[in-house]
Amino acid sequence: MSPNPLRRLSAIGRQAARLAAFLAAPLLAACSDVAGPAPPPPVRFLQRSVDLDTLLTGTATVQNTGNVPSGNIRIDLTPLKMVGSDALAGNILTGTVMPAFLEQLGPGESRTVTLALQAEPGTAAGEYSGWLRALGVHSDSIPVLARVLPFRTVTILQSDSTVRQGDVVVVRARITRDGVLLGESPSWRVVPDGAGFVESTGAFVGYATDSASVVATARDGAADTVRLLVTPRGAEGSMLLANLGNGPVPDRFTSDLWVFSSPGDARLQVAYTGTWEVRSAPGNRLYAWDVTNPATPILTDSVALDARTVNDVKISADGTIAVATHEGSADRLNGITLLDLADPAHPQRITRYTTGLRNGVHNTWIETIGGRRYVFACHDFDPSGLKIIDVTDPASPRTVATFGVGLSIVHDVYVRDGLALVSHWDAGLVILDVGAGLAGGSPENPRQVSRLVLPEGHVHNAWYWPERGLVFVGHEIFAGPIGVSSEGLISVIDVSNLRTPRRVATFRLSGAGPHNFWVDESAGILYSAYYNAGLLAIDVSGRLLGDLLPQGRLIAQLKPGGPGNTYVWAPQLVGPNLVFLSDMLTGLWSVSVLPR
Repeated sequence: MSPNPLRRLSAIGRQAARLAAFLAAPLLAACSDVAGPAPPPPVRFLQRSVDLDTLLTGTATVQNTGNVPSGNIRIDLTPLKMVGSDALAGNILTGTVMPAFLEQLGPGESRTVTLALQAEPGTAAGEYSGWLRALGVHSDSIPVLARVLPFRTVTILQSDSTVRQGDVVVVRARITRDGVLLGESPSWRVVPDGAGFVESTGAFVGYATDSASVVATARDGAADTVRLLVTPRGAEGSMLLANLGNGPVPDRFTSDLWVFSSPGDARLQVAYTGTWEVRSAPGNRLYAWDVTNPATPILTDSVALDARTVNDVKISADGTIAVATHEGSADRLNGITLLDLADPAHPQRITRYTTGLRNGVHNTWIETIGGRRYVFACHDFDPSGLKIIDVTDPASPRTVATFGVGLSIVHDVYVRDGLALVSHWDAGLVILDVGAGLAGGSPENPRQVSRLVLPEGHVHNAWYWPERGLVFVGHEIFAGPIGVSSEGLISVIDVSNLRTPRRVATFRLSGAGPHNFWVDESAGILYSAYYNAGLLAIDVSGRLLGDLLPQGRLIAQLKPGGPGNTYVWAPQLVGPNLVFLSDMLTGLWSVSVLPR
């Protein structure tokens, strides 16, 4: 029997429907992609890759491109593997990302992250790749590429050797890569800590008398070491300071002093001492002492000034004129008093000069420059506090110039070789040309050569040593109850280039602080008044670097009035074996200096 025609038509219809569906499928899929690819995540890196520099560091910026805040985003750097190599030791780089976590990024907000890898010794040179990822509700990642150069080789040129404590030796090193000398300098350190100090040039000074290692390290971690045996300096205890004579001042605190020979009779030695504030009597006296026999100072005279404090006294180089300062005058006419020293045991007033000095004068210097005589006076609480006064005619002084940087008080001044070293407290050490020819300056037109601001501030006094290119600076950080406590330090300033002074060394003694000092330049010894610690003799010979105290440079120490009764203000070296000093509590002292 033949097939039913209706059933045959039905089968053909079903086949046509299947074919139509098959042909329509791509069209439907195409219709669903009309909107294009899916949008990028709202939190993404703005760069699409990061190439690290030769130091294996770099940056990337992650931004929230969405319309709502996104938070808890972790920034992750995968280990970088050497391209085309197995992940073996030496073929993997790891590093850090900072910051590694972002608590929240607001809409449109971006943050820069820093990548830093470390190529340890043994890491193979070549290209390394990995991924930087931002992981959170929305994540993004970008490739990172690093190129590790062949490792450097550091070679210290010195061999193991011996160095004396406190002596400076310059350790030299060279850095090469693949045998080629690089124009790079290593970083330096001393092992163990506290064994010494090494500066960026490789200059090393030993502290502890033991072995110390100086390590030079290149920026990729390559290093070399030299071992130095530090032997004792031998300065400690090599000198004996001993009381020789005393001129007691029981009713007043003693301030500064100056010792000189009589211009009329060089055999006569005279010392002047000032007085400070009020003890049982006010500090209104300048005392004259005959110290021809230093073992028995004899008080020969005193000059009463209208002052609460006679802080400072200086003598002209020819010994004919003295200048004394006064502060706290009852009539507020503070300033300076000039004295005639024709009879130095009995000084006579010439004139009292107060113009522009009503706040009081704390310290002075007297110097002859260009045939004229000048007093450099430090006016209290005055931003332009250095007053330069022409006293060529001591009966008619006149102020010819002022100076100050407007930041702090001028506390003291030291003049030598046409330079004025101004101790400008927190404004630092200021070097002025007042006739040196460095900056066209003169006493009438002081010109700044340089200024060095020191972090401790409190720049109290200075001593310039031109032959060595050094300035010693005292910092009076704290003067406590008289006779009890104090605090401060001494800075050593390299002024071999006067236009660019730099600090190279310090001296600090725990529990006490310095006041004035005097340098025996021929012997390389600094005598420092150190308040409650007494008189210190410090070895400043040779190159000075680092912390001087642990270098065995404290030669000797003397508390002239004994423990609890000493507060030394100022020393003055008079001969190779004789120092005079003023002690606030016990007056004038002569001290013998003897080798042990």
